[in-house]
Amino acid sequence: MTDLKDFAPVQINTLYGFENVKDFYWLIGYDVVNLQSGHIKKLSFHERNYPYVTLETKNSTSNKKCLLHHLLALAYIRNDKFEVVEHLDDNPLNYDISNLKFSTQAENLKRAFENGHGNRTDKIFRVVLKSGELYEGTLKELSARLNIPRQTLYCRYYAQTPGRKIQSVKLVPNSDDRSTD
Repeated sequence: MTDLKDFAPVQINTLYGFENVKDFYWLIGYDVVNLQSGHIKKLSFHERNYPYVTLETKNSTSNKKCLLHHLLALAYIRNDKFEVVEHLDDNPLNYDISNLKFSTQAENLKRAFENGHGNRTDKIFRVVLKSGELYEGTLKELSARLNIPRQTLYCRYYAQTPGRKIQSVKLVPNSDDRSTD
């Protein structure tokens, strides 16, 4: 990993989007440290293998899950108002600074496609509405059929939280990407 000893420690609540995090969390190199207790925060892993830490917020009503590669990029890489942090080798476990860069969503998707990653919309999802109705299909198909934006379905799937109309969005077990045979 790139040695970050020449980088100054960064107070996490000074980073864009993390203003509500308690002020005793600092990013020191690759570690998130609670300076109040002196403990290094243990990494958890998102279902897609992205390491994250859970930090207390100032209002203490909820915690904030913070993707480690986002914290590192915001703290140590210049951002020209790009919205996505890319892993250049497509490995979510490689959060080395030299492997991260800011880009647009379009650039990230183009590079992922060029590196052989399938389109997420090819997987089969099951949507249960609050009315009890059940639908299955790709995110693109479900979006058209239910008149719900694809991004909303996608967010409900990853956040596992209901919406106004949606009870749940889940990947159909054992559904591999559709083949075009």
